[in-house]
Amino acid sequence: MSGAFRFSVLYLVCAVALMADLTKAPAAMMALLIDIAKIFSNLMYGRLGWLTPPLLLIVVLWVGPKACFNRLGSVALMVALSIFLQIGFVFAKSAIPELVPFYADPFLARMDRALFFGRDGWEVTHALVGQGFSGLFSMLYMPVWSVLALGFPILIALTDPDRARVGRYAWLFVLAWFVVGNVLATLGSSVGPIYYDRLLASERFADLSVALQQSGLAASALGLLQDQIWAGSNDATLPLSLISAFPSVHVAVATVAALYLKERAPRLAPVGYAFLGVIAFISVYSGYHYATCAIAGWAVVVALGKALKRWMPGMDAGAVPLSAWPLAAPGIRQSRADRLT
Repeated sequence: MSGAFRFSVLYLVCAVALMADLTKAPAAMMALLIDIAKIFSNLMYGRLGWLTPPLLLIVVLWVGPKACFNRLGSVALMVALSIFLQIGFVFAKSAIPELVPFYADPFLARMDRALFFGRDGWEVTHALVGQGFSGLFSMLYMPVWSVLALGFPILIALTDPDRARVGRYAWLFVLAWFVVGNVLATLGSSVGPIYYDRLLASERFADLSVALQQSGLAASALGLLQDQIWAGSNDATLPLSLISAFPSVHVAVATVAALYLKERAPRLAPVGYAFLGVIAFISVYSGYHYATCAIAGWAVVVALGKALKRWMPGMDAGAVPLSAWPLAAPGIRQSRADRLT
């Protein structure tokens, strides 16, 4: 896991340095870094902190006190990785419109129309699900997904005895944010249907705004957040932008969790894929993303997962020599013994 952790540290440093260079305001970036760190600390130990005691109790009862104690070092590493990754992502994402001004929305909108035979993706989702789901959608897309986005590497470090698998999925988690949320988001710089008309001064998605009002989503926490993100991204005093549509990071992170459940507990795979499907659906329903954004987010993570599994099948990202892996990971040693017999 130390490899993924070191990457997260380098990622944070480079992202802050990049924004400092683009804005020519290094002092302001350092002040923002401190403010954002406070926000994430408050999120993890404040608004989401109430989940910690019951989750820890469940984990301790499931894994056992001794195993939990032995994994505290790995857990601490994953806590730091998660915080550094999230803060770095805010700065790296803010650099996207500075590096590549938003340009891809007309193409992505046409792709959606082609995909759904002349209809927009949001139209299809609203036709499938009517009113009355705004509260549920907001809860799943924000606090529930946020727990996964912040806590996935921590949870697997605490509960999974296979250190090789923990290391591999820590890397997949990091790469999902970096490749999907930064590299490809920069190449396909876009704002999404909900901001399309505001960006291009058009009425292309006027019906989407009406549909969100009628469904109640516009007045929900999710809808209010959309307005806050747009306002914040256009605030000259705060050089941070949290807007990018293609591909979907929400879908990418949910895909990481679904792949992990499929590999570790195949019987729970339907739960992971159901959550992935719901997150993809809400992404399109809310107007945050085009359907192609959700598809791309899923496809890229699946490809990354296969690559990691093929190229680094026994990877334990901790500082354990290759020759010591069978001793450090009893689960791997047992599986090899099974194959020999």
